[in-house]
Amino acid sequence: MIHNILKGENMIDGFSVLLPTYNMLPYLQLCLESLHKHSKLDNQICILVDGSTDGTIEWLLENGYEFQQRSHRGAFSGWNECAKKAEKDYFFIAEDDFFFCPSWDLRLAEWLEELSSEYIIGANIIEPIHASYIYYDCGSTPEDFDEQKLLEFVKAQGEHSLKAQVFSLFPVSKDDWLAVGGYDEIYDPVAMGTRDLQMKLHKLKSRKWVIANDVMIYHFKPQGPGRVMPYKADQSRAEVNVKYFERKWGLSVEESERYLKG
Repeated sequence: MIHNILKGENMIDGFSVLLPTYNMLPYLQLCLESLHKHSKLDNQICILVDGSTDGTIEWLLENGYEFQQRSHRGAFSGWNECAKKAEKDYFFIAEDDFFFCPSWDLRLAEWLEELSSEYIIGANIIEPIHASYIYYDCGSTPEDFDEQKLLEFVKAQGEHSLKAQVFSLFPVSKDDWLAVGGYDEIYDPVAMGTRDLQMKLHKLKSRKWVIANDVMIYHFKPQGPGRVMPYKADQSRAEVNVKYFERKWGLSVEESERYLKG
């Protein structure tokens, strides 16, 4: 593993963190706090306020953040809007209910410096409910979040290895993003946009999908109508998007996952 990338001529000096947000101010505040506390590189935070009415705009202005704003449309076009402002060579697709763990960016950059030609590398996600990756409950809201418990858990984990898994949120090089055109906004506000992006990236360059065990992010996964993509409220739209995806790619959702796994 390369540990001296900060001194290299072709170093990854940071990520453009693409961060749309919709009525999630307490989570957004904690997300931004974690980026400031636990990042090692010179990251750019690209915030899009996607129609929030909960005081997000006022708080961002009071605290000196640059951001874009618009009426509510959804996360996929939101990530695209953020990408238009992105200046780094790598974009990191993020959600407003993430808490970034220590050195997430430096370790991810190290992996990419060494292996980006072979792999698309995502972070290892820790979740307090319905965990798709690691289940460990450090709280489901900013109010009951136990940061010290999380940091102790992360310190005890962090195995320096990769694990094969089709990951949902991940870094994308600027060149690859431009080549595939980012997200297909037809999927707004909910369902299948990220899998569609994965398919486009895989078609562009056939690489293996993995997660880095020592790159960790806590994902609160709050429930209810305040989400950027409230799945239950948009069930019918989600079903339409699934059908569109299957027509577009000629694969079911399950088949697409097997396809990406190779």
